[in-house]
Amino acid sequence: MGQIHQQIEQEQSGASSIIKPVFLSIFDGLVGIKRLGLKEKGITASRLVSEVEQFDYYEESKVEQDHRLDKEKLDASSKGNRDDKGEYSRSELEDKSALSKHKTSRYNESSQTYSELETNENGQRRRLHRSNSERISALRSKGEKTSKRISHTDHNLPLKHLFDEYGASKALTKEDIKRVANLDTNYDEISAQLNTQKGSKTWTDFSADVEVKRAELLSKQKKGKLSQKQQQELAALPTKQTLENAKRREKEARKASEAEANKTVVGNLTKDSKLAKGVVGSAAEQGKKELENRGIGEVVLLIIKPIMFEFKDIFANGIESGTDSHSTLSSLKYRLNRAFDYVKRNVAAMGFDVIKDALLNFCRNIVNAIVDMFVGVLKKGLKIVMEGFSAIMQSIKILLSDSSPAQKGDAITKLLATTITTYVGYSFEETILGFVSKMPMGDILSEAMMVVVTGISSSVVVWLLDQLDLFSTKLEKRTQRVKEVFDLRVRQIKENTDAFETTSLEQIAKQRLAQRKLTHDMGDAIEQGNDLNRPVLNMADWLKIDLKVRTSDDFIKLLESDAPLAVN
Repeated sequence: MGQIHQQIEQEQSGASSIIKPVFLSIFDGLVGIKRLGLKEKGITASRLVSEVEQFDYYEESKVEQDHRLDKEKLDASSKGNRDDKGEYSRSELEDKSALSKHKTSRYNESSQTYSELETNENGQRRRLHRSNSERISALRSKGEKTSKRISHTDHNLPLKHLFDEYGASKALTKEDIKRVANLDTNYDEISAQLNTQKGSKTWTDFSADVEVKRAELLSKQKKGKLSQKQQQELAALPTKQTLENAKRREKEARKASEAEANKTVVGNLTKDSKLAKGVVGSAAEQGKKELENRGIGEVVLLIIKPIMFEFKDIFANGIESGTDSHSTLSSLKYRLNRAFDYVKRNVAAMGFDVIKDALLNFCRNIVNAIVDMFVGVLKKGLKIVMEGFSAIMQSIKILLSDSSPAQKGDAITKLLATTITTYVGYSFEETILGFVSKMPMGDILSEAMMVVVTGISSSVVVWLLDQLDLFSTKLEKRTQRVKEVFDLRVRQIKENTDAFETTSLEQIAKQRLAQRKLTHDMGDAIEQGNDLNRPVLNMADWLKIDLKVRTSDDFIKLLESDAPLAVN
């Protein structure tokens, strides 16, 4: 029991469960440099080491999934799905008619309205006027500033923001974006002062900047270092209630624009056959390239695995070990033939797996291209499903396996944790690569850095899950190992008992047959009056009795001896 416990602890110790994966992740980063072209073919240090360690000639070769590679392929596919609508032009997207209609609906007969967002510290709404109204003219004649009293119609979601976000969709034209951007829900009447302060930012970004500025000015005010100009800046900042109103309206505008844009995407997809054909054609082209790369990579790995195994076995046990040969040349020939037979036996199954994987990727690329045409929250939700598709499929395989419930739960937890860690790591790609790219040889290092970061993160997450042992797999593994040991001992005892019984029965049967023959020979000699010496001697030998007198000469010598002869 102590040995079993020690063995399991060593298997799950830090040295074996975290140090080794971390170093392999570093090597993955090195071989993952695009210029080497290995990562695209599915060849990584981690996979190579894992498959060589687990290699068995009696098991079929299988095509393994790599979450990092799947993520990068999906990102590359999404980049290829982006539409290029040229440079942003406000004049092309602004709908002055819709803007004028909104403004007219908000004014009363006296050419005044209320800001739809702004309130003062007491929660009162700000009154606004047209720029050419009598009220504004009167204020200007008195020399007063009117920017906070003049009404401007503002887009809650700026036109450029919508162009950058929706313009990537191949299913939306500029006219579609123009119509979506100028929905009435995207307009609000605000003061010229607030509109100037906001500029081309969204309300969310603007609110964050305002709060930072407000905190900075209030800090100076407490210290008594606030200048008169800064005091005016503080007073001109929008109130917190104004910012809350603005963010709420931005949320409403986004919801309405996303709904209209996605509705338009569905309509264009069903009506435009050319658009659908373009999606299939692009996916087919990408799938062909992936098939070529993956096929080459799997063939290389299929050849390397048995060769690496043979070298490993030669260094560990000698060239003649397990070959039934007694010469170096014949042993080497045996090993080469064994490796060649393995490759030949598995190449067809491997090819089938590669083709199956390529067809699956082809379908996924088509779905991904369609998903990339949508916008907003719907697109993000569909993206999560797309990125987790491989993990979902592997989870289903785990659930259908013969493992125990605890082992299934542990495997699925680790699978989902490493998948999420990988995708979260890639979400910081711009930050990490931006820092690395400034270093010497940064263009090369940046390609490897993400693989290293995500690989190490995944290894650490798996190690932490091992330490937490959420499903008590250590106890289960220890119990299973104990059961295996006792089952082996019981089997050995039974085999030994069976062998003993078999041997015993064989010996008893042989002795019974020998006894019958001796008895039969002695009986025949008596009935026929033959010499009984030979049957008696044979009986004595069988009974292992050492007769001192076996011949007439022995008897005469006995008589001549000094020892007295006693006859009973």
